This record gives sequence, C-alpha cells and structure tokens, in this order.
Amino acid sequence: MFRIDWVEDDRRKEAARLLGEIAPGDLAALLVDEAGTFGAGLIALNANQARLTLFIAPERRKQGFGDLLLRAMLLRAAAANAFGITLVIPKGLEAWPRKLGFSEPARESGAFIELFAYPEDIEWSACGS
Repeated sequence: MFRIDWVEDDRRKEAARLLGEIAPGDLAALLVDEAGTFGAGLIALNANQARLTLFIAPERRKQGFGDLLLRAMLLRAAAANAFGITLVIPKGLEAWPRKLGFSEPARESGAFIELFAYPEDIEWSACGS
C-alpha cells in the first residue's frame, strides 16, 4: 500500500533531497510505502503559473505512480487557478505527459526537459494510459 503525503515544514527537507530547493509557499508531496519514500512532486506557483517537478525512483517507474502523482499535482494547480503549467521531468520520460496534452519541449536543461500545457488542454481520459 502507498500514499501521497502533502508535506509540511517537518518533512520539506526530505522532499528537497529528491527535488532540489523548495521555496516558501511551494507545495511538496512524497510518495511513500512501507519501504519508505520512492517519489516526490513539487508545485511552485508564481503569477498564475504552476511549475511541476516530478521524480519517481527509477525502479518504481512504469507502474502508474508518476501518473497518479501528476494527476494529484494537476488538481492542486487547477485549484490554485494556474493559467499555465510547466512540467519538469527527466529526459526520456516525456512521451506519457504528451498523451495528457503537454506540448513539445519548452526547454531542455541538462538531464531534464520542460513541457507546457494549459489546464483546459489536459486530456484527463488519457491519464493512466
């Protein structure tokens, strides 16, 4: 069994270890099971723009965890009235977000790629495919 924990101050360091710097006001989530933390997500909101950073441990990828965490993060971004959403993920994993409505790379940086979508372009029925 696993869960998504939206973290408060006491666990932000754990999320930062996986995701990098977390600014005040950012929302962070951890994917946790009985073995420990195996994924994390970060929502940085700025001027009605949401920047989502997603990490799933390589050995846990392609099992639907990233899709589930991304959907939870998209719902949070929509609730915050985000006008546009940028998704930051490791290169090579961009095929599945494109199915959801994310566009071609907005930018590539090192081992990561950024994809963009407007909330109204998210294809919810493609989640989990």
